[in-house]
Amino acid sequence: MKIGMIIVAASLFSAVLVLAACAPSTGDDTAQEPVEVTESPPTVPAEEAEKADADTSESTLFVGPILVDCEGEGPMKCLLVREDPQQPYELFYDQIEGFGFEEGFEYELLVKTEAIENPPAGGSSIKWTLVEEVDKHLSLEGNLWGLSAYQDAEGEMIEPLPGSDITAEFRDGQLSGSAGCNGYFGGYEREGNQLTMGGPFGVTSMFCGQPEGIMDQEMQYLAALEKSASFEIESLGIEGDQLLIADAEGEMILVYELVQPLSLEGTPWLMLRYNNGKGGMTSALAGSEITAEFVDGTVSGSASCNNYHAGYEAEGNYLSIGPAATTRMFCGEPEGVMDQESQYLAVLESVATYEIKADTLEMFDLDGGRLLTYQATPIRDEGG
Repeated sequence: MKIGMIIVAASLFSAVLVLAACAPSTGDDTAQEPVEVTESPPTVPAEEAEKADADTSESTLFVGPILVDCEGEGPMKCLLVREDPQQPYELFYDQIEGFGFEEGFEYELLVKTEAIENPPAGGSSIKWTLVEEVDKHLSLEGNLWGLSAYQDAEGEMIEPLPGSDITAEFRDGQLSGSAGCNGYFGGYEREGNQLTMGGPFGVTSMFCGQPEGIMDQEMQYLAALEKSASFEIESLGIEGDQLLIADAEGEMILVYELVQPLSLEGTPWLMLRYNNGKGGMTSALAGSEITAEFVDGTVSGSASCNNYHAGYEAEGNYLSIGPAATTRMFCGEPEGVMDQESQYLAVLESVATYEIKADTLEMFDLDGGRLLTYQATPIRDEGG
């Protein structure tokens, strides 16, 4: 069954009940006054009751762990959904009322669908509403994994060298990350818990001398990764979650730990780039600083010259920011700083969704266009 289809079925039993309610009744053989239907309590015509039943239904929907680029009336971000867990995901262009999506998790939802009479041009003819979140579990995809052990050339499981960070991120058939020195990338295929790498990985061409042995470690890690055949995600409770990858013989070759993304709230963010309104991203002016901190429904910071604050609402990866109030200073340096400030504050009001990866926060408009990029900044020690 394709997503968005509502099954229309006739309700003969309801029709019989309605018709019976409208029929005149007799207590004996004496003639009765005709029933004045207009004076009787209003009843729902059989065909309307049948249509109401047919236009509303409940079904199970499985939601994938990532948002993907798609095209509606313009570029946007779409959920991946399916009604059969054995079938491939399909793009979902609508929204599910009451559902807060969190990337990196797979969901089983019970949803209600209702037909929309006279939908707007280009709009959906179906309203989707969450009835129950049946299941939510961590996914291989949509998360950042940090290596904690790997199989070396001698077949032993060892820990990575201190000071070397090795990561993996699986997303929509593409695997990428840091191998300790170089970045790497390549394709993969997943079917259930089976995992197949698409061939030798592409890598950047840097040389790192420290820590000692890091280049050998990189080669051994990538060699182990290419032998991946299956995976399992294991919850360790308060100690976190692990991704375990085995080879074709079922022997463990890689162990990762989930890298927890920073929280939107309570993290000091420094803006790196913003949408200039001409289809491109512009870096912040040298010598200027734009910041944001989200706390208890209020975002505040420096807009590069003036301080600002605005209300916000966040649910899942959805984010809306209200108009900002600012102080009233004028700054002449660096050149263009006041234009930058006004453009930044205008862009904030267009934010509809956000995404955090490691220490990077990105914000998007309703169509999935990138608006802002921030990086987490260390919390200043006021005492030092």
